Amino acid sequence: MTVQAAPAVTLGPAAVTNAASYQTGAVAPGEIVTIFGSAIGPSILVTAQLNAQGRLASNLSGTQVLFDNVPARWFTRRPTR
Repeated sequence: MTVQAAPAVTLGPAAVTNAASYQTGAVAPGEIVTIFGSAIGPSILVTAQLNAQGRLASNLSGTQVLFDNVPARWFTRRPTR
């Protein structure tokens, strides 16, 4: 068996933006954001999934984002976004 270490996640200077305007700045509760970087999860597109309560999942393909230690909900996830 071969175990490979996951590549380090790299985030750019404007990594977190408002999903509609791509403006950077503070993130508000309930805001939809886009996170730009590299090695953010697996190399294929993963679309929204619902959890047992019927809400958007906070973990897609083993990738999770926390804001103030609170898991964010995901719409889609791809390696660079």
